[in-house]
This record gives sequence, structure tokens and C-alpha cells, in this order.
Amino acid sequence: MTPDQINAYWTRNFPECPPVGFLLKHIYKDRCARFRTLADGRKHPANDADYAQICTRQNILIEHLFTSEPRVVLITTIPSENEVPPKDSPVFLNFDPDGRFFQSLGMHEFELEFKTPSYWHLFMSASELRPGRFDSVLRAAAEDPAGASGVVNVVLLGPSSRRLLYVYPGGADAILESELKRGQLQSRYAEWSV
Repeated sequence: MTPDQINAYWTRNFPECPPVGFLLKHIYKDRCARFRTLADGRKHPANDADYAQICTRQNILIEHLFTSEPRVVLITTIPSENEVPPKDSPVFLNFDPDGRFFQSLGMHEFELEFKTPSYWHLFMSASELRPGRFDSVLRAAAEDPAGASGVVNVVLLGPSSRRLLYVYPGGADAILESELKRGQLQSRYAEWSV
């Protein structure tokens, strides 16, 4: 997918919301299934076993949601006080070297808790679904609520479906194509469901 194609996909499938993961659960609440990624409900991993559990659960959800997709799109975001997106970022050397810029959002322009000018620069890449492909970015999103690793707003989506997965410390939100599909996913993974 190209940046223009991802913008068109988003406008067609999620017109009421910009590509901001934490807003999706409010706007598409009838299609949103929430999951815990640590068994005891903690938000932050304490050791390698916790990271393994997070990646295992999220990879199971990714496989379930996107197994029929030839490619999965990864959206990552670099927060900045600068309106201009960075040309080079160490974030992508570690997590998404193929990421291409597709949109900037002035987060302070939304009625949110952003008091000073704050911009989110969104990048996307598309890759084949294979085991462990997204583990490094899943780990970064899990450990880092403030974005110190430089990774926030991690969203995966299937280009031929109306499904996406937003991952964050302590959980994941799956937005499905219907309330029925949401219920089926929650039932299948009821032990993790919030």
C-alpha cells in the first residue's frame, strides 16, 4: 500500500476517527473488543516471561484477525513538538525500517489533554504475515506508555478488511467489521477479554 492508499482506506473504513488508536474504542465501541495482554491485568511487563506472554497473546490476535490478508499494514507514530515530520528516525532502524510517512496530526487541535503544540507523525509499512514479524514493535509498545522508545499509536490493519488491532501497554483493542464479529472474537478469547 502507498501512503495515498492508506489514507483512502482509512477514510473509507473509519471516517469518524483519525488514525489514533486510543480514540477508536470510543467511536467504534460497538465493534471494539478489548483484551488484556498480561494474565494478572498488569499494564507493564516486569521480566522476559511477561514480554513473551504479551507477544504470544498479541500474535494470536494478529493471526486470527489477519490470516486471510496477503499483507498486513503496520502504522507507527513518532510524537514531536515539531510540525515537520523527521526525515530520519532511530525508531525505524529498530522497529520499522520500511516505514513511510503518510500523515501528520496536530494532537493539540483535538479536544484532548495535549496542552502545548504536539504533533503525531504517522508512518506505514506493509509486510507479509509471519510469526514474530511484529515482536519488536509489540514489545516497545508494551513497555513504554510515555513513548520514550519513540513508538506510540501502534496499529495493525488488514487492507482488504475493516479490521484493525491497536496495541498499548497492558492490552489491545480489536476493531472488527461488525458487532457480531466482535462478540465472536470476545467469546473465543474470553479469558483475555476485558
